[in-house]
Amino acid sequence: MVDRMKGSAGHRGRRRRTALRHAALAVALALSCLMIGADPIHAVLGEFGDFEGDGKADLGVFVPVSPASATWFVLLSSGGTRGAIQGTSDDVPIVGDFDGDGLADRGTFRPGTRRWEIQLSGGGSIVRFIGPFGGQTIVPAPAAYYGATRTYIGQYDQTNGIFFVVPESIGGGTVTIVGLPGSIPVPADYDGDGKADLAVWLPSTGAFYAILSTGGTASAPIGQQGDIPVMADYDGDNRADLAIFRPSTGQWFAVLSGGGVASQVVGQQGDIPIPADYDGDNRADVAIYRPSSGLFFVVNSTGGATAAILGDGGDVPLTKRPSLPGAYPFDASAAPAGPPAPTRATATPTPSPARPASSPTPLPAASPAPPR
Repeated sequence: MVDRMKGSAGHRGRRRRTALRHAALAVALALSCLMIGADPIHAVLGEFGDFEGDGKADLGVFVPVSPASATWFVLLSSGGTRGAIQGTSDDVPIVGDFDGDGLADRGTFRPGTRRWEIQLSGGGSIVRFIGPFGGQTIVPAPAAYYGATRTYIGQYDQTNGIFFVVPESIGGGTVTIVGLPGSIPVPADYDGDGKADLAVWLPSTGAFYAILSTGGTASAPIGQQGDIPVMADYDGDNRADLAIFRPSTGQWFAVLSGGGVASQVVGQQGDIPIPADYDGDNRADVAIYRPSSGLFFVVNSTGGATAAILGDGGDVPLTKRPSLPGAYPFDASAAPAGPPAPTRATATPTPSPARPASSPTPLPAASPAPPR
């Protein structure tokens, strides 16, 4: 949960800590990289964006300073930093390329009012109120629903299992009933056509279900109660793979769309999974953010690992999928459990982590575990 600061002394203390942390960032980052012999960390957010247009998205955190303000701090992959004041401690940070110019835009989603505010990199802004619509638990689910050239506003009603997607910046919208109340939205391109598919994962059963943009549906079991879905393209075939992170053991497990399964142990209870292409090879890397220490730890698919210290408890990593549980004013895992997964499917169900079809291969090559 985001820590809502109470009292002026708390506000001043948080602001002082934020200023000191930002001033010491360069030193902390250099030291953390020297510890493991790595280059400064770069974070690629997939469709969530790149703030400077160099093909690599940038590492950053959303700092909920108070109920009235929040700070964005970004470490550019080419060097230097950027900062901005946008949002409040009640907001969920949203990062995506909403104007299609190849640069990430800053955005916020306010669960209480369902207000979206996007500050476009090219100038101007988008403000949308999507509601009243749906049940009590509404989570943001932006994705490239109509093509990979830009991000579109979308949100998911966990109470009733309904997606609402805005096809353009202004005006209109489409409603799609998935029918799995209590599920977490995991939109991504599962069929490789360049468009994100409407997809959900049900925590109570580990059921995955998708409505494919090419037509038909897909379903499969993956994971169990307590797992966190981390769907991403781990094998570089331009299709998202079904994957989970198990906080109790630190295990990552993926069923690769290109065939086979893969696993890796990175992280511990309390870590936030932030898979993305951090090394620029078009494959998602296993990565975690540890709120207790502000540690980012990435196992690069090209080999080796990188680490950086940026942020502290209550800060939100910008690489975090905005609809996943934890670190926000709502908990997606707390939604009511829904019915069993639909039985119709166009994809052959794949084994759950408890029953792998073959010996797991590292996801990616084995690398040092993060410090505990």
